[in-house]
Amino acid sequence: MEERETIVALATPPGVSALAVIRISGKQAKQIVKKSIKEKEKFEKEKERILGIYGIIDEKGEEIDKVTTIKYLAPKSYTGEEMVEIICHGGIFTINRIVEEIIKNGARCAEKGEFTKRAFLNKKIDIIEAEAINCLINSRNEKESRNALKKINGEHKKVIEKWKNEIIKIIAEVETEIEFGEEIEIENEKEQLKNLEEIEREIDKEIKKRERNQRIEDGIEIIIAGPVNAGKSTLFNKILGFERSITSKHEGTTRDTVSENVIFYGKQIKITDTAGIRKTNNEIEIEGIKRTKKEIEKGNIVIWVTSADEKMSDEERRELININRKIVVINKSDKEIKEKEKEADIGKIQNEYVKISLKEEKSEDVVIKKIKEEIEKILEQYEFTDVVQTKRQDLIIREIKSEIGKVKKHWETKEIASISLNKIIEYFEECLGKIDKEEIYNKVFETFCIGK
Repeated sequence: MEERETIVALATPPGVSALAVIRISGKQAKQIVKKSIKEKEKFEKEKERILGIYGIIDEKGEEIDKVTTIKYLAPKSYTGEEMVEIICHGGIFTINRIVEEIIKNGARCAEKGEFTKRAFLNKKIDIIEAEAINCLINSRNEKESRNALKKINGEHKKVIEKWKNEIIKIIAEVETEIEFGEEIEIENEKEQLKNLEEIEREIDKEIKKRERNQRIEDGIEIIIAGPVNAGKSTLFNKILGFERSITSKHEGTTRDTVSENVIFYGKQIKITDTAGIRKTNNEIEIEGIKRTKKEIEKGNIVIWVTSADEKMSDEERRELININRKIVVINKSDKEIKEKEKEADIGKIQNEYVKISLKEEKSEDVVIKKIKEEIEKILEQYEFTDVVQTKRQDLIIREIKSEIGKVKKHWETKEIASISLNKIIEYFEECLGKIDKEEIYNKVFETFCIGK
């Protein structure tokens, strides 16, 4: 195992909390931590993987905090190196003082993803497991989390190895034909091509699943849209629980998009308030309406807010017909003037809508319930990908698909087809991390947080 510098970092999110975990990894981890331990002899004798309670002291011998530590001996640790984890109280001042002492004693600050990178370099995990760990950390819903965990447990490798073994069989047959084509007759050539096309179909399914899932993985976007002065900004503020958008009785108050990211029933959601749609000659308002239409196009869910006391305009009707996943909210139901007419207009476009008056307390609750229902419908469409979960994997799998296309194109010229078949094997090996491409792997681990 290559000897590397001992590194240290906070392994839990920064900020005030009851507890925090500081991770130290490297050949000198135990000796470096020992210098900051008050009860040095006790720490030295403590067995691995056993919690011990100690005082952490500075260079003057003054106690910084009372902590617990766990020692891990190589190779039986996350990184495959000697490792110590210090569990201290979660005040940022205390954390910083402990980390500073560890650095003074010989460690250096870990880079992003360096602990996991060392686990990879020490063959504790492969590159796809490393990527899956990062996906698990950053998962924003239950399905993403479960998918990442499956890959950590090695489910992905079974699929890749199956594809790779099928290609190896095809290569063996193709190269036999190249070598002895005139002397022996290859009987199962059609079967080879059939197997190749089956792999191509499976890869194509993976790519399409990835494309569909991407919109969910990037976070669900909810767009609040509709005609001017319908109560969009009021609903936006009520859903958020604070005054984020300016509201006014005057039409066209919102001229630009206003967004907030929130955790909504355990899901990461981006909610955007938009400019009201209407005919106007005002240049600023026209630009705002253009931006509204762009947001509608990329939104997962559109909440269309309209007024009970206003007739439906042609502009509103056209927009509403073109929106797929929408929740229609008829606001100002306390006003009876044109309410029935508005309901009739909406009913011609879709059967479901909700009627509220945002003047009433908790009027937004019925809308929030509908949002939850729509989110659940979206998440039901999420399909587990067997292989592709990151951009790196996506690029590799697309290269494989491209090479399969070349094999099919040059199938009758086996020498050329063989070149692409062997490239496919190289791509599979790269996907599994068996081909060392340091620059690519550095980029993978740079996406991790410090401490992981």
